[in-house]
Amino acid sequence: MKLMIFNTNKELGNFLEKIPCKRLGKIEYGIFKNFKKNKILFTAEHAHDTRIKTPQYGEKAYVKVGDTNTDKLAILMAYRLESSFLISKFPRVEADFSRPINTLGKNERIFIEIFNSRGKEKKYFRAHRNKDYASFLEKYHDIIEKLAPSAIVSVHGMSEKGHPPDILLGFGKNYRMINGVTKALEFKNLFIKNLDRVFAKLKIKNKLKINISRWLFTGEKNYVLTKHILQYNKNKRFGMHVEFNFRGRVIKRGFIRKDYQIAAQVLAETVLEWMNEYFKE
Repeated sequence: MKLMIFNTNKELGNFLEKIPCKRLGKIEYGIFKNFKKNKILFTAEHAHDTRIKTPQYGEKAYVKVGDTNTDKLAILMAYRLESSFLISKFPRVEADFSRPINTLGKNERIFIEIFNSRGKEKKYFRAHRNKDYASFLEKYHDIIEKLAPSAIVSVHGMSEKGHPPDILLGFGKNYRMINGVTKALEFKNLFIKNLDRVFAKLKIKNKLKINISRWLFTGEKNYVLTKHILQYNKNKRFGMHVEFNFRGRVIKRGFIRKDYQIAAQVLAETVLEWMNEYFKE
């Protein structure tokens, strides 16, 4: 199968419309024909993006919440392997699907930029606050348990400011979701090697910066990975948290830059290659 590379939002939109998808409220998931064989699940917990008015911080003040286009990237990755995807379209201020169910409605907060007439400033903002969404959180995790994946790749988006990498890989505290720093570096190097090969074949210069998160975006606090990877059995399941930078994840009219489209698919292929090498039954 050739890489899927889209030139316009319309092309990408037309492709996504044809993807078979099941819905439970604002939960969306799809299972392709090879999932039973490769057992790889791509998730996007913060796919719903929106603006929320915050008059307490000034006239016309607001916050931007959500990781734009992470749902599209997760679907593109799943389609590449013909595996599976699972997406939350709930606003994370109401229910954050990367957080535990038992903290829903409590004092959970996110550090976020507030936009107002003075510019922007970072503050803590209450999230994961609506207990009415508990049943949907339970359904989300029920779907994962029923799928029983051998690997989960949780797709997220980071802001450009303060984050030089284009793609940041997270393997948990002390890289424990991949069994240590040596394996983490091996995975990163394999990913870069595969990227270089694909970009060379397409006659595109690979300018992407790839790195491994040491503390902020490791996925250690991502409840999807905690519950279904770390608490399950780290030696039998592979888990990864991946952050795509805003600079390529969202460009003109909300489009995904082509090298990010390619990199997402190559990352999926690298996960499959890694699973075949290190997780043979």
